[in-house]
Amino acid sequence: EMMGGSDGSALEDRDDERSLGCIQENVDPVREVQFVAKQVERDCRNCFGMAPRIEIVECRNEKSKGAKFTYVPHHLRYMLAELLK
Repeated sequence: EMMGGSDGSALEDRDDERSLGCIQENVDPVREVQFVAKQVERDCRNCFGMAPRIEIVECRNEKSKGAKFTYVPHHLRYMLAELLK
């Protein structure tokens, strides 16, 4: 399934995580940001012929690495794409 951004760009949905309807129990925020950043870079390159490199800096300590939370991935990906555009 694809989720479209407000400009018609598509963000791919990944159904490889445990979910309850649209709510996913184990969302990894760093993984989601990295995924969306790649999508936005690709969409920008396809639309404009070039794209700035989006660098994601992980600022979690060892204790919080791998931390996950329950959220709606479609919503998170949409917000991230809008912020990164």
